[in-house]
Amino acid sequence: MTLASNDETVALLVRIAEERDAYTAQHAKRVATYALAIARALGYETSAQHQLYHAGLLHDIGKIVTPESILLKPTALTPQEYARMQEHAAIGESILASVRSLHPLLPAIRHHHERYDGLGYPDGLKGEEIPLDARILAVADAFDAMTTNRIYCPKKTFNQAIEELTLLQYTQFDPLVATIACDYFQTFPAKAGEGTETLLF
Repeated sequence: MTLASNDETVALLVRIAEERDAYTAQHAKRVATYALAIARALGYETSAQHQLYHAGLLHDIGKIVTPESILLKPTALTPQEYARMQEHAAIGESILASVRSLHPLLPAIRHHHERYDGLGYPDGLKGEEIPLDARILAVADAFDAMTTNRIYCPKKTFNQAIEELTLLQYTQFDPLVATIACDYFQTFPAKAGEGTETLLF
């Protein structure tokens, strides 16, 4: 499959996700852009940047099968509901596994909720056992979640989110990735989700 056709496949899947839940789709676009900036700072080659950007766009694709009663719940999830929500990472991997050209994205999508201390999901990977792309997505994902309004949680300021990323180094986040991300976010010229198009390919 050519790069252009792969782009089209990803765009189609993003559109499907957007029809299901507009917030999740817009969140994925911001996460992909933040991840791209972090990857560039880490010295990723262009092809690897492109792969990570696609993984960012599709990292929550598994949520298309999450019940709306959970996905859009305005209050805290029950333990059972939270466990169901956690399934989205593995489900996303399963959905994309049928598209051979997207196989390079699968480790990042499956493992973007692993934690550096090994207390994440779905496999409890720890430290550098977690693919680097997934470690980058974890930071980008958390930053966007913190800096945008969600049904159940008001947004934090950029400075508050940066402080939290710093605080959670070595526990939730890879310290190098978190440090690079914080350096980027401290100089970010726009509000979360705005003005990011200049980073794209």
